[in-house]
Amino acid sequence: MKNLQKKMKKYMKLVGNAISALSILFVLSVFVRTDFQFSFVSDWKGFLLACLLGVGIKTATVFLSANAWAEWLSFFAEKKCSRKEALRVYAKANIGKYMPGNVMHYVERNLFARRLAVSQKKVAASSVCEVATLVLTAFLLGILFAYPAIREAFSESEAIKNALFFAGIAFGILFFALALFCFFNRKKCARAVKTHFKDGISKRFARTLLCCMALYAAVLTGLGFIFVELYVYQGGKPSFGQAVSMIASYMAAWAVGFVVPGAPGGIGVRELALFALLKNTMGEHTVVTLGVWHRLITVIGDMAAYVVAAGMRKSAFK
Repeated sequence: MKNLQKKMKKYMKLVGNAISALSILFVLSVFVRTDFQFSFVSDWKGFLLACLLGVGIKTATVFLSANAWAEWLSFFAEKKCSRKEALRVYAKANIGKYMPGNVMHYVERNLFARRLAVSQKKVAASSVCEVATLVLTAFLLGILFAYPAIREAFSESEAIKNALFFAGIAFGILFFALALFCFFNRKKCARAVKTHFKDGISKRFARTLLCCMALYAAVLTGLGFIFVELYVYQGGKPSFGQAVSMIASYMAAWAVGFVVPGAPGGIGVRELALFALLKNTMGEHTVVTLGVWHRLITVIGDMAAYVVAAGMRKSAFK
């Protein structure tokens, strides 16, 4: 039995490393396909500083997201999980999102999560809650602070309508599948609810949900702020209200890019949504340029987080 477990761990490690290598190749392909034009750069010092600031913020958002995932892990495991180990797993698996299908980073988490001492089912459950909380936070903040831009874009853009339509279908299928699962396992679900609610799970769930929403709000604000600082570098002078609207528009565009099926890392869909939301405020050419530049920075930031996580000593997680 022990020999079988060792072989399985070795096999999972090999598969995880193979997927990581493949993910890196896809990241490099995304970097090449970005086709960023450097012709507009006149001040290279300022350009590099803007890029470094953006990459630094993006890298920090990966670690903040890892902390939120660790919160969900601790909730389902009913114990404190190692945040450092969760950070390492999260950052290493994060680049899997650039592979076709936009779900491979969740698969990689289960392959890399052996040292977390949490069952595969609980790791998967924490990822499901992460996705739901992150998308919910993005939609709520986006609608709250960028509603006029969203309403205008929705009325003008047929592509946005189609994207939201397919996203709705995808979530409807997921909800229906979950409902079927609960129906056919209703006795087990009922017993689990009775057992856990007696232990105060509702309070723990509420605390975890609010904590994660706060972390995700910081993550999304950071990503939106990158867009604003790039706009300022290009000579834009947004007011505070305009900056808030730009950040919220990015949140809404991020959510659309995330939930639309078949979009690796939200590539293409997010930029389309940003274009529809901000073209009347910033101008079409500026939105396109900043969208590509932002994509370039986020790709580099994800790779930077991966390098940091891969370079962490194993002794740090004992």
